[in-house]
Amino acid sequence: MTFFPLGSDRGLLWVNHEYTDENLMFRGWTSGDSAPLEQIKIGLAAHGGSVVEIERAGRTGQWKLVTRGRRRYNRRITFDAEGNLWIATDGNALGKNDGLFAMPLAGPERGHVRQFLTVPYGAETCGPLVSEDQLSVFVAVQPPARSPAPRRTTRQATGPTAAPASPAPP
Repeated sequence: MTFFPLGSDRGLLWVNHEYTDENLMFRGWTSGDSAPLEQIKIGLAAHGGSVVEIERAGRTGQWKLVTRGRRRYNRRITFDAEGNLWIATDGNALGKNDGLFAMPLAGPERGHVRQFLTVPYGAETCGPLVSEDQLSVFVAVQPPARSPAPRRTTRQATGPTAAPASPAPP
């Protein structure tokens, strides 16, 4: 766990849950050799890390999760079996679409970030979760809180039954 201050009353907390302890997670755990498949899947899904924004709770000296307003720093970060880091973004500071990015942590491509997918403008990429067989990555796409007013366009049909162009309804 690491704390990164954002001033005197706020900060980011990195929690590494890359090395889970199945002895603590499952009552009666003996080894992975005899574990039910469901426990193996839960253990794999728990690997990764999280970044959460925290703030001081008044003058109590205690810290609490930031749970109101936009929480642009909160992230779930995970790794696949090859050791690649997967990062979901929300609130892109560049004003572009958010997405899912992968970055190798070893080999000749180490540190080279590649975009894996893009979500619609204003939407948030939540997750990610790499499948057990390492062939799929799952994310949840949170739609934008508010959509800008749709642009007025002119519909244009094409083909042998094309009707004359008409303005789009308001």
